[in-house]
Amino acid sequence: MSFEEFTPLNEKSLVDYIKSTPALSSKIGADKSDDDLVIKEVGDGNLNFVFIVVGSSGSLVIKQVRFFVHHLSITDSSLCSSWKVSID
Repeated sequence: MSFEEFTPLNEKSLVDYIKSTPALSSKIGADKSDDDLVIKEVGDGNLNFVFIVVGSSGSLVIKQVRFFVHHLSITDSSLCSSWKVSID
């Protein structure tokens, strides 16, 4: 998974991310199989994407921060760029 461009996580991409990160996959048993992973999105996606992931040997809470505030009511569009969050 590349971090050069922001892409919101979903259930499939989250499984791919966990599988490609041994420190995460080994904690919840996803290094053995993803058939028993239970993923529940618990955030509204306004500021963050938040998922609870339960595997055969543990659970994780994964939080992905948006690089901008999704619902922002500013009439001056020049202010919007100052609300961006660095991908780094």
